[in-house]
Amino acid sequence: MTTQTIDDLRAAVRKLKPTGPDGFEGLVAAVLTDLTKRTFALASSGSQHGKDGQSALDDGAIAFEGKLYEDSVAKDQILSKITEIAADEEGQTELWILASTGPVSTQHINTAKKAGRKLAVAVRVLAWPETGLSEFAALLARVAFAGEILSRKSFDAVKLSAMPDNFRAFQPSRLPR
Repeated sequence: MTTQTIDDLRAAVRKLKPTGPDGFEGLVAAVLTDLTKRTFALASSGSQHGKDGQSALDDGAIAFEGKLYEDSVAKDQILSKITEIAADEEGQTELWILASTGPVSTQHINTAKKAGRKLAVAVRVLAWPETGLSEFAALLARVAFAGEILSRKSFDAVKLSAMPDNFRAFQPSRLPR
């Protein structure tokens, strides 16, 4: 997978609208559904208690926040979401995932994980760093699905059929854990 291919994928994903089932949130839900084999539901607009969506049939054991950003995600945005998750008396969130098309600094990731541990919530950040392979891009490729999920969910803005063959054939040897 070339740097240009990864950049093309990011540009395609960034064409999605941020919210809704046919937007970035819906893409994240579709990816997580495919990877975990759990159904994910999106939160409605308004107070979302720190999550754009959650696993549906297990009291929300896995929750996610999607950030369709060009720039870095600010630390206060991350920590406020984790705090809302921990304070939600109705939720049973065990794992909170931040999926972002923008970079998240290692300091912010480490702080988020430490805060999560103190609040009994595991934290996983899938971001698009300025250097190196994006875990989020790897998941999109890993689920090699991209064309299948995107056509199924009518993500019109993302045309992965136009991606180079080396992207469609890319299979990372290990999923991020």
